[in-house]
Amino acid sequence: MKKNIFYSLIFSGLLIAVAVEALAQNVVHSRITPVNKPVSTTFSAQHVNLESPFRCDVKEVGDIEVMTTLSLGTNDFVLKQMDTQDALPRFEVNGFSFDTMPIDEALQLLVKEANIKVYAQDRLYPELNASDLFGELEPVVAELTRAGDVFYKYDAAAKRLTVSKRAQFELNLPDNRTVVFAVLDALRGGGIKTAVPNWHNHSIMLTLSRAEEQKVSSLMKQILKEGKLLVADTKVFALSPAKADWQDVVTRFGAGRIHTSSNGMVGKVLTTGHKNKVEGLLAMLPPNFKAELLSEGIAIVPHGWKMRFDVGRCARTPERVSSLSILLNTQVKDSQKAEVTVSLDTAAGDISTFNVWTAIDEELAIIGIPGHAAGLDVNGELFVTLKLRFIRLVPEGK
Repeated sequence: MKKNIFYSLIFSGLLIAVAVEALAQNVVHSRITPVNKPVSTTFSAQHVNLESPFRCDVKEVGDIEVMTTLSLGTNDFVLKQMDTQDALPRFEVNGFSFDTMPIDEALQLLVKEANIKVYAQDRLYPELNASDLFGELEPVVAELTRAGDVFYKYDAAAKRLTVSKRAQFELNLPDNRTVVFAVLDALRGGGIKTAVPNWHNHSIMLTLSRAEEQKVSSLMKQILKEGKLLVADTKVFALSPAKADWQDVVTRFGAGRIHTSSNGMVGKVLTTGHKNKVEGLLAMLPPNFKAELLSEGIAIVPHGWKMRFDVGRCARTPERVSSLSILLNTQVKDSQKAEVTVSLDTAAGDISTFNVWTAIDEELAIIGIPGHAAGLDVNGELFVTLKLRFIRLVPEGK
């Protein structure tokens, strides 16, 4: 009897030991299990957009006339590099020459006797040749860096010259929100994605390459020369169902109230007069269509440049139209006529393009674009309206 108790105690002890060991293993295991949760900005913070209160309600510019004039100051449209730091020391360059050499190595050779070290922020700089360069050090460095499509900044305390392919700029603009939007939209339409507006002092911060710096400077010169902006109040609707009768809508809207109808690769663009607003066409949609407003906002473009209105920026539900953009290219012929090219674009490519001649006071409506082409989860189509307004910029004193 005692022997059985003894063996039972041994067996129970083994079970307890195994359980404790298993528990210990579990505890240790849970302590070393990595937690692979990526850290990212919260969803709502990611979608904060300071432009929305100004851009995403066409009523914000409802008091702007079809044609209006804005006065420009003498210091408007000034593009200035902000990260130049200190002035280079006063040295004379006498007959500096070098054969094929990357720009950072050439600069190191140039400033070696001045005890200045050159640091490169990038890799694979272009190679240059130069012979018999004369003048003060700073203009020579400026000439070489411009020829090499790079920028420089100098830290006098550290005696360090830093070269990079991109630099920080500030673009000073007129104290007018409409002009800021015009420049922003033109920059984005031109592929410059680093523009950050300051709505307090109506300036734009930019990180630019040399080629982009030239593009921005060209835009500023053209705005000052031409003095013409085109405002497009834009609304994007989802219509359902897809098989409703557009002819019935147009007939009920009224004979002669639609001025022109032009085909694109997909869909049509209609023009209506300022007195026969597209809101009237919208009112005729029932019972053929049910309209849901997806997004509305303003886009402004200088004469001869492209505007890009990203529909998701002003969308009620951004993820539904996150990749849809409306591109607008204009040639303002005079205060009455403009040639307008409108394109609908997504991350997957162009949907359609329309080219029309229109009077400044006409309004455009794009119909017949299948909703699935824009990534919508509705069995219907897109309906896009554009109201055009003309703004003339005049320098002070003229």
